[in-house]
Amino acid sequence: MLASCAMLRTSELISRRCLIVAAAIGLSIAAGPMLAYEPGTHLRIEQRAVDVSTVDRLLKDHFSLLSGKNQFLRADSGQGLTLGQWMAVGAYMEDVPSFRALNHFHTPLLPWSSAGLNVAGVSPGVSSVYWQQTADQSFGGTWSWPFARRRFNDFLTSSNQADRDAALADVARAIGHMSHLIQDATSPPHTRNDAHLVYDGYEKTIEEFRVNESLRFSQLLAGAPVGANSAIFTPTGDARAPATIARLIDSDTYAGAQPPLNGTLLGASEYTNGGYVSDDTIFLDFPFPSPASLGPAFFDPPQGTPGARRYFPKIFDGDHVSHFVAEGTLWERLRFRGQTLEGYILDARTYEDAARFLVPRAVGYSASLIDRFFQPELEIAAPARYVYGRAPFTDGNTGSFTKLVFKVRKTTPGATGAGMLTAVVRYRKGLVNLIEDPVQISNQLFYAVSAEQPATLDSNFTELTFDFAANPIPTNSADLYLTVVYRGSSGAEQTAVLYGDKDVFEPDPVDVGNITDYDCFGANPFHVADFSIFPPFDFNNPDPVLNPQPRDLSNPKDGFPELFGPDDELNTIFMKVSSFQGPFASAAAFDYQVTQRVAQPGPQYVRFFVIQDQPFYVLSWRPGLIQHRGFLPNGFSFNPLLATVPSANVNRVVVDAGGTLRHELVFPFVYRGLTSLNLNVLVTDIPRINACFPNTIELQPALSRIEGQPAQP
Repeated sequence: MLASCAMLRTSELISRRCLIVAAAIGLSIAAGPMLAYEPGTHLRIEQRAVDVSTVDRLLKDHFSLLSGKNQFLRADSGQGLTLGQWMAVGAYMEDVPSFRALNHFHTPLLPWSSAGLNVAGVSPGVSSVYWQQTADQSFGGTWSWPFARRRFNDFLTSSNQADRDAALADVARAIGHMSHLIQDATSPPHTRNDAHLVYDGYEKTIEEFRVNESLRFSQLLAGAPVGANSAIFTPTGDARAPATIARLIDSDTYAGAQPPLNGTLLGASEYTNGGYVSDDTIFLDFPFPSPASLGPAFFDPPQGTPGARRYFPKIFDGDHVSHFVAEGTLWERLRFRGQTLEGYILDARTYEDAARFLVPRAVGYSASLIDRFFQPELEIAAPARYVYGRAPFTDGNTGSFTKLVFKVRKTTPGATGAGMLTAVVRYRKGLVNLIEDPVQISNQLFYAVSAEQPATLDSNFTELTFDFAANPIPTNSADLYLTVVYRGSSGAEQTAVLYGDKDVFEPDPVDVGNITDYDCFGANPFHVADFSIFPPFDFNNPDPVLNPQPRDLSNPKDGFPELFGPDDELNTIFMKVSSFQGPFASAAAFDYQVTQRVAQPGPQYVRFFVIQDQPFYVLSWRPGLIQHRGFLPNGFSFNPLLATVPSANVNRVVVDAGGTLRHELVFPFVYRGLTSLNLNVLVTDIPRINACFPNTIELQPALSRIEGQPAQP
């Protein structure tokens, strides 16, 4: 009930009435005062983290969520927010109910099993690194890493858009909850076992800035974010926190023997514990920072000025903080443990100067969590046969791909255990035959999901076949994007979800024809398949005077033909789409085959579909025999390899770097009655045909399609 009412709005005014109720409940169990940054501060930090992360571009490029972080997502509850707002809400709601904060502490110098809050020998919660990965968090709902990854799998593998949206809304909110714990690791009391049962000056000062001094708060948020080094994500060796995101809180780099400095391979709690102090731990309980880290004192404002106070900078043990601690009166020192007789205090200036370093790290490490969550860990590559999918053409372009073949490997360290692998193809449907009108594609996205299959993955590519028979991919589709999803064990994580993706090109209708029924002389085409006008040139009787022949167009005739063709392709023709390195067409490697293809009485072509991933590729075909019928005696070419280099079919919707939505596509052309996106033809002679090509476009008879036989899908 509390969570529901608190989610009604996403500004800083999120259901203040609900929070009052939550705080009252929290106080009754002595948890309320233990909050770190106030919920509204967490919300603003998370908003900034979303903005500086790569999630906006990733959502657009990898998942076709064209609004990116502003993509509207409706949860199963019916609540609808943008993805960025869901993350901010999660960061806000992690303190509801307030006793969840009992699990928001981590002291990095202790074993993780005892690193949580400890009050007078009692541990009322667990370390935040454990809480972040607890499978059942009970009160307030479960918003941990295992839950987020399970819902991420639901998002990746569902074919229903509403279910995908709801799953991604849960993912985003869970990321916000987990980010909250990282942000708390940049709050000194939460890394130094300081329960601050009554009051914490750092957190209250930052909240005061947010509420009443928005410019100062905005300046803190605007500091250059400090993200974690990607090498921080190493195995934890702890079964209670097996996911490597735990390293964002504690990388086990700082052991207390030396100051931790301020590197980005440090967990946030290590950086904060060893570099900063809290109200009740000013140079107490922990080796660093130490009084020896302080530099010469100075007055601010200058001595003799009303309100002048003596401050000490920190010049060692990590960041150089100008106002680190201050001198205070006895009355002021009473509020700080261990400082009564002599010692230091913290005030608004020291809190603000600390925040200039701590808040940018809270932002940056939260962004690192977001980026790590969506990081692809699998790689897809073309199969040995090169084409991912192949399908025959059916009238009206109503065919489909029922299998895809491609290679998969794991790109992050270590192998997976035995798990399950699923392939998903995202696409837009053609509203009409896209070969004839590629503009008419659906706004709605559709998803073809393969049958699951067992797999174990490592750094070596494994070639796999994915079965889409129950949910085929239409040949009449556009904007294809391929994702592969692994679900199972990976390293110490038993419920891992890994994915990889590839922006493959659209289904390519490959047209291969024989137009040797015409040949050219100069700019003029001649219908050489009409033997009544252009009988084959007789090399047995070539004398231009005694036997002038129509194919001898030189003036005066020289006894040699200028016109050739037609040429018949016989004895089975194998056709293959491949890379520039092959495999090229043969009886052992082909995508489509046809018994023969001739140009008399009219030109013929075949059409088949492939899915492949390169902007240019090789189309090769190998007839068993070409019979050259334009002269006598006929000539023969045995097993010739013919090839062209087509460009891929493009039909996709993208958001460019400037945020503009663009529909990129290849337009069809009409040649001799055939509307085609990719026409490859056998001609009598390439230079001669090029010379007169514009004059051949509307020639009759039209190309007619013949049926062949595709290879196995």
